[in-house]
Amino acid sequence: MAEKGALEITGYDPTVGAEITVTSGLGTLEVTGYDPAVVLVVPTTPGLGTLEITGYEPTVTATSSTDVDLFFKWKDSSGHVRSREILVESKIDHTQLQNIGTNAHTVIDDHLASTADPHEVTAAQAATDTGSYDGILSGADDSTQKALDTIDDLTVTYKQLVCLAVYLDVKERAAEWNFHGGISSLDTGSPLDTTPTDIVLTAGIGKLVFVVNAGGDLDGEITVTGDTVDRNTGAVTADDTDTITVDALSTDTSDADVEGNTRHGFEGAYITSKWFSGSVTLSTTDLTLTDVDTYQVSFEQWNDEPAIEILTLDLNAFAANTNAWGYGYLYSLVVTGDKCDIVREVSLEAPAAGIEADKYYRIRRGNLGISLDGSSDGFWVDFFPGPLNQNYWEDLNIKVWAEITKTAVLS
Repeated sequence: MAEKGALEITGYDPTVGAEITVTSGLGTLEVTGYDPAVVLVVPTTPGLGTLEITGYEPTVTATSSTDVDLFFKWKDSSGHVRSREILVESKIDHTQLQNIGTNAHTVIDDHLASTADPHEVTAAQAATDTGSYDGILSGADDSTQKALDTIDDLTVTYKQLVCLAVYLDVKERAAEWNFHGGISSLDTGSPLDTTPTDIVLTAGIGKLVFVVNAGGDLDGEITVTGDTVDRNTGAVTADDTDTITVDALSTDTSDADVEGNTRHGFEGAYITSKWFSGSVTLSTTDLTLTDVDTYQVSFEQWNDEPAIEILTLDLNAFAANTNAWGYGYLYSLVVTGDKCDIVREVSLEAPAAGIEADKYYRIRRGNLGISLDGSSDGFWVDFFPGPLNQNYWEDLNIKVWAEITKTAVLS
């Protein structure tokens, strides 16, 4: 479409006249600021100045770029009439511009419309860790990347720092303190075979662990019968059963510290998948076991979070007597099928020789890197405040720091 407006001639002698015509007759053109009776002598080289159009009907509209052609006519010093077409903006072709490059319009248009990665961006150029940008770079390798119009939901992985803390002001005389769980013996050294020789015991509420210390026939099953408790609703199922497959002896690595406190350790022990409560019977139709220890165990699972890394165990307490001593242990319980390992991961030791009265003692172990799957695994802390027949410890603080890896989907 032709531009409508004003033509203004600058940079010339205003006493010299000129003639301007419009071929399509959109209206009357008036050139101001010079004597129209005088012929303008204009050089044939470019750079005539700025032209302004005035004095025509502005409601007239050209329908295409060919409807209006503006020509500037003049007479040279010899009296010859010369003309030059005035370029209208809508008629300028990009080939008439300088420094336009080598690509035609069709090439540029095809490039802009392409969704097939025309720049051939590699995964390494887009991100250094394709695993952290699974939604964008899923399936990408060193030479390809998914086109932008095929991007899926973006999965973001992040870590959440959490702390489980326990505070006790004054602890009365007691033996072992348990935090976030614990293990207790229900029966020791009993046989279990097809005579039948069953094991009958009474449990609180929780999972049961069996340590098979000795036996002749180790290829069979233990059937556990009793009331079970749903861990989410608390609903009780009477006379429920759980079947444990046995294929090898367990290893008991438990020992005692310098004050005689038990430090637990089991490899290849067996664990129920259900929580049992009350009277429980262990039976078998194909095993001959001569020495079985049974424990009840509870442990912290961080609400079943699947990716947990324990970072730090931190204890702070006030010793009220110079004869005080204390020993603490962090245990992990890791489940594999019907088996579990119980490992003493960290020890905090405050022997009597290093204790003075009326002082605070802080014992910390960091950078632990203990990985757990909270859907099945967990941990707990035992602490022995000695002497066990005294209350020499006050203001006890125990903290367990961990990182939980989580994912979020951005869609």
